[in-house]
Amino acid sequence: MELPPNVRATKDRHGKARYRFRRKGLPSRYVQGEPGTEQFLRSYSDCQDPDYRPQDRRKPRSNLTDHTLVPKGRSVIYFIGNQKGAVKIGITINLPARMKKLQTGSPHRLRLLAWTFGDESAEAAYHEQFAHLRINGEWFSRKAELSDEIKRLLKVGICPTDASEKMSNRKSG
Repeated sequence: MELPPNVRATKDRHGKARYRFRRKGLPSRYVQGEPGTEQFLRSYSDCQDPDYRPQDRRKPRSNLTDHTLVPKGRSVIYFIGNQKGAVKIGITINLPARMKKLQTGSPHRLRLLAWTFGDESAEAAYHEQFAHLRINGEWFSRKAELSDEIKRLLKVGICPTDASEKMSNRKSG
């Protein structure tokens, strides 16, 4: 089948055919679908519209689980781990740098599980609360109660910055 003007066929690294639209004065875009299909014709038409903005199909980022969106310069308590293993509860003012440093020393892919604003006393309170789950240093075994706290932080979003208020709310609630 002959391709429409300004469309070229290429193969991606997996050997799949991809169709790229290029025309002077317009952004270069991939045309979706197979040539001749309704999806392809609709996508080709969209590519020719200078005001068209492709839909972002990526999963939206959450500032609760994306370390690059956590504010720098403010003290945060973080919960970091891999899919199933131990969880590190720590404190930092630069979470992206801390994540990078921890990842360098870990054979497993680490991800941010949750975070909250807090100071050293809030971090110490978390360490005390989960002391019976401590593996070594700031690393804790991922049991139901620690997973529940991570889920709670994700559900409520950013917790109060006053450590004593946060800890009293958790113990009384």
